[in-house]
Amino acid sequence: MKKVFSELLEIQLLAVCICLILMISVGCTPNSYIPSNQSSSGSLVLLDNKVQSEEYFKYIVGTVKNNSSHDYSYVSIEFSLLDDQNNKIGTAVDYLSGLRANETWKFKCMILEDAAAHYRLESLSGW
Repeated sequence: MKKVFSELLEIQLLAVCICLILMISVGCTPNSYIPSNQSSSGSLVLLDNKVQSEEYFKYIVGTVKNNSSHDYSYVSIEFSLLDDQNNKIGTAVDYLSGLRANETWKFKCMILEDAAAHYRLESLSGW
C-alpha cells in the first residue's frame, strides 16, 4: 500500500511540474492572474462537495463551475484537513488545466491524513 501511495504522490508531483511548465510557456504569470472572486459575473463557484471512500483512500469530491464568460487556463482547489480537535493536519488539492466559460469541473482531492476528521475550503482560484 505504501508503494501505491508513493507512486500516486509521484504522479501528482509530476503533473504539477508539467502544469507549471505549460503555464510559463504560454505566458501565464502572476501578472496575468485573474482572481476568481473578482466579481459575481466572473467567478468560480463551488457547487457541491463530499467525502468519498474508495478501496484504499478517501477523497473530497465535488463540482466547481466557471460562472463567467472568461476561460481559465488553470484552476485549483485546496482544502485544509482538520483533526477531531480542529487542528490543521494537512491539505488536499486538485487542479485542472483549462476550464472554459460556463463549464463545470468534477474535482477529486486525495485525503492523505488518516486522522482527518473534517475539512475546510481554503482556496478556489484560477487564471
